[in-house]
Amino acid sequence: METRKVQSVAEKIGVSRLSKDQANVIASSLVADIGEQPDDMEHFC
Repeated sequence: METRKVQSVAEKIGVSRLSKDQANVIASSLVADIGEQPDDMEHFC
């Protein structure tokens, strides 16, 4: 999961500032939670 995609989603839910490090931590956590990135993840971002 790309950091930019996490930042984009965060902006859509009202988070105005998110560092690349914070986005990377969120992305890593999400990937760990779902096991692996689904092929159709693109349509969520």
